[in-house]
Amino acid sequence: MNNIEMYLKIIVLSLSVFEGAYCATVFVSDDGPGVLDIPITFTAKLIGGDTPIDMQDYGYVFEAREVYPPHRQEVRGKHEVNYTIDYKSSETSEGLYTMKVQVFIYIWGIKGWLIAEDIHQFKLQNGLAGSINIQQSGLPDKALNQSLVATNRTVEMNAVINDGSHSLKNASISYTWIVDSHKFGPNNSSSNNVNFTESKDYDINVVIMCNITRGNTTLNKLGRFSRQIRARNSIKEVVVKGNTWLQDGAVLHLEVNCTGGDKPFWHCYQFSKNFRPNFTCDKELIYSNNDCFFPITHYFRENGTYYVDIGVYNDVTYINKSIKINVYEIIRETQLTFVIIPIVSSILAIIIIVVAIAYHLQQRASNNLTLEVADFDFQNNDNLMEKTFFERLRESIATAMRETFFYPCNPCTRAAIRDYDQIIDDDNVNTVTNCSPINTNTVAYGGFKY
Repeated sequence: MNNIEMYLKIIVLSLSVFEGAYCATVFVSDDGPGVLDIPITFTAKLIGGDTPIDMQDYGYVFEAREVYPPHRQEVRGKHEVNYTIDYKSSETSEGLYTMKVQVFIYIWGIKGWLIAEDIHQFKLQNGLAGSINIQQSGLPDKALNQSLVATNRTVEMNAVINDGSHSLKNASISYTWIVDSHKFGPNNSSSNNVNFTESKDYDINVVIMCNITRGNTTLNKLGRFSRQIRARNSIKEVVVKGNTWLQDGAVLHLEVNCTGGDKPFWHCYQFSKNFRPNFTCDKELIYSNNDCFFPITHYFRENGTYYVDIGVYNDVTYINKSIKINVYEIIRETQLTFVIIPIVSSILAIIIIVVAIAYHLQQRASNNLTLEVADFDFQNNDNLMEKTFFERLRESIATAMRETFFYPCNPCTRAAIRDYDQIIDDDNVNTVTNCSPINTNTVAYGGFKY
């Protein structure tokens, strides 16, 4: 009974392990392209394959049948293992080959069934494998990955040899750089600094000579890495023009221009209430293959202080600017002229009315009674002399003032005027009321002389 129970437990456990391992996947990679006579390393990673018990290890079987001689090798491990092999140039040729990897499960030290499998293609070559990496201060990785650099700024170029197994750490290596047919070297430095002054594409090559010593044997390996670098002019300056002080209700109009820089251009802008000196665009950029110019138009619904954050790009430059915008309310004040002019006009109107009334009274007095006093002295020739215009004007003004202001105010003349009709009807021409006698020889009433 006990043996039966033990067998049942083993069967149940095996089924559980099989169910968990059934979902496993293995991925294979290498540090190549591989170089003949220099080791190449393959890496296998197992994804999934979790089981109810702690598995001690898995069996990874690496097999390459296309190379000569064919080989098969098992490596025990957990979820990741490495396999390194040196393909000899005397046995294997350059070309593309495949590496098959199978993963088996082990239970209590006993090799179980296959849980994952992958077929990986790899390359073998005679020459050294590697690449040219570039770096430039202030340039983002996105531009560098596209082989873009800015003109008139130092570019650091580095030759990197693929050596995952570190077989070349004691080798003697020399580097010769060729930049558009201009040769630099050879020397033992893997880096070279260049300043590109023209906006164009440059062909970069580096030739590497490597001497590898293994015991009494020296191997010579040659490598040539190539890369094309695209040098572009940077944007020098971004200029923003427009009125940044806006009255309430006015519309913002800005013009953005940039000087220098190669096409194409991108730009973006956003409005905010806070100053953001390190602004970067977080929305889709606007593309332009023409000149670096674009307008900004915006209406602010409320008064206050705002900032328009502007970003301008080309392939090798990013410039941001934050422009302060002030929107203010118009305070309408009554101007002084609107107070003075009505007052002065009122005063002038009063003066005109007073003068008109005075003139009317003068004319009315003149119409009621006109006293003409004539002094016919034919023996005095001074009165017969011709008078100038100004003399006649002065006498007229004096007569008008005397008759307007003084004559009507004299009680004697007022009585004379009041009794004018009675004076004519009565023959009492020697006296008027209680006034002094009047010389009848020089007084005329209404054009009749008495």
